[in-house]
Amino acid sequence: MKKLLLLSLISFNSFCFSQSGVEYDALSLLDELKKELKSTLKKSNSELEVEKLKFRLELIDLRMEELTKLERAKQLKIDIMNQRERNRLVQEAERRENAIASAWNRSSTGRIDGRSWFDLTFEEQKHYRSQYLSYYNQK
Repeated sequence: MKKLLLLSLISFNSFCFSQSGVEYDALSLLDELKKELKSTLKKSNSELEVEKLKFRLELIDLRMEELTKLERAKQLKIDIMNQRERNRLVQEAERRENAIASAWNRSSTGRIDGRSWFDLTFEEQKHYRSQYLSYYNQK
């Protein structure tokens, strides 16, 4: 019983400020501890000991719920950061495309052609984009 109580104290104190990935270890450890406490509760004869065990089981449930909420919050933060990164990449690609479109409109080829960059076919855009990049990579 002393080992069980020591294990419960260690699990509550050690994993309070855990980082990514550790929450799953804490949850599995708490789940094992909960199973042990339930089996000890069935064998227990003393009413005081039963109440202590029930209290510890409630603490474990609360800690497991807290760890689950923390994990969800962390995953939400990661999702938001990933979405921001995707948005940044899309905006950067749009800026590059707009820079090429602007250069096309100012170029002699674009003025002679008379079409907007966005009116060109995909193959034409690809061709002129590679020419534009090779021209500016030489500088």
